[in-house]
This record gives sequence, structure tokens and C-alpha cells, in this order.
Amino acid sequence: MLLPHEGELDAALRLLPRVFQNHGRILDGVIGDAEYFCAPFFNLCTEHGKYAAAVLKDNNPALLAEAQSLMDQIEPTVHEGPAGRTFSWDIEGLSVNDKMKKPVRVLRTFEPARVPLRKRSKKQPEPEPHDNWWGTTAPMTALPTREFTQLGHHRWDIENCVFNILVNQWGLDHCYKHDPAAIQNFILTLFIAYILVQCFRSRNLNPELQRLFTTIIALADELRSSLAAATGRAPWVERASLPPP
Repeated sequence: MLLPHEGELDAALRLLPRVFQNHGRILDGVIGDAEYFCAPFFNLCTEHGKYAAAVLKDNNPALLAEAQSLMDQIEPTVHEGPAGRTFSWDIEGLSVNDKMKKPVRVLRTFEPARVPLRKRSKKQPEPEPHDNWWGTTAPMTALPTREFTQLGHHRWDIENCVFNILVNQWGLDHCYKHDPAAIQNFILTLFIAYILVQCFRSRNLNPELQRLFTTIIALADELRSSLAAATGRAPWVERASLPPP
């Protein structure tokens, strides 16, 4: 949780060493938004043997200008995908400043505006092209250009598929009690419940059942209905009441 007078980055720098220590084997790196493109975050990941990546914007004007100058001299790589073409420029070995312990790699992707046939209507706003910039300490041999592009886009999954769903369908923004400890416990319990349901759907349900429960909320409703309709005590209560072998 954020401490008084603390920002998101400060809390992240407190959190990450614990994540690396307890769960380091399940991750190779960490990606963040533009606020994380800084020496403390990149160096922390490097010290723990992890890659760092972040959105590159105007908060690093010198690096952005150097990368732009170098990219103007090379032809982009063109990838054809289901949604159309993506042009990418990928350059390694750029120096940010003296505080950054490792040089960084800068990736730019440009996706022209695309209008799906089903949305070609005068009522729809004109689509805009997407021009994205990222920086990372991961070399191309560890993270190829296309995978890096996908990783940058998937960063939005946290916002769209976690917090958005938790707010709109799981009551994250509802305050059940106003005591600070109760608020924190409700939020953490909600996170645990959501993660368990996600894991149950992705790891325990066969493809046929996954197609039946197309959304997490549908699966949660089924679990809740089954629990309410169950007769007798829950299996874990029955097991707890049995004498030891």
C-alpha cells in the first residue's frame, strides 16, 4: 500500500525486492509505464538478474532524440498480422545517463490507422495511427522484436482485464467498511478470490467447459450458485472433522 507522501514508483521499489525473492523463478522481467523509465527501477531489476522494460515518452528527451535520429537512417521491419501491417525499428546499445547501469534497447512500432469493415460508418470517429515507443534492458536474443511488441501491448491487459473487471463486476470500488484495516483486508481478499477463480478457469477446466463459461463472472456465478445449493457441510469442513489417521 502507498505510504503517506509516497508515489506509485516508491511503492513499487519497495514491493519488487520481495517479489523477486519470493517469486523470482516465475518471471524474467518487469514492464511498466513511462514513470518507470528511470535509473532506480532499471537498476533494481538489473541487480536482481531481471530485465526491465518501460514505455518511452518525452520524460527522456535526450534518449528519444538519439533513438529517433538513428532510426531515421534505417529501414523499418514490416510485420503482417491479422489486423494489418506493423512497422518496427529496434536499436540496441543506447546510453541513457550515468545513473543507468546498463545500456538500453529502444523499440518503436508504427501501426497505420485501420478501419474494420463492420465499423466503417460515418458515425464512428476516424481511427488514429498508433506510434509506440518502449525501452528495455532485454537483448534481441532474449526478447525478439515481435514478442517485445506483443509484450508492450499486453501491458494493458492489467488495466482492461483486471482492474476494469474488478471495478465493474466485482465491486472493487465499493467501501464495505470505513476502517482502514478493513478496507485493506476486503481489497486483498477480493484479489485472492479473483486470482483463484482465474487460475481455476485456465488450469482446471477443459476446453469444452471454458467455452461454456466464456467470462470469469459467469464462472463465479456458477460457483456461488453451487455453494448456495449445496446440502450438508462443505468438503473441507468434513475433512477437518475427521479423526486423524
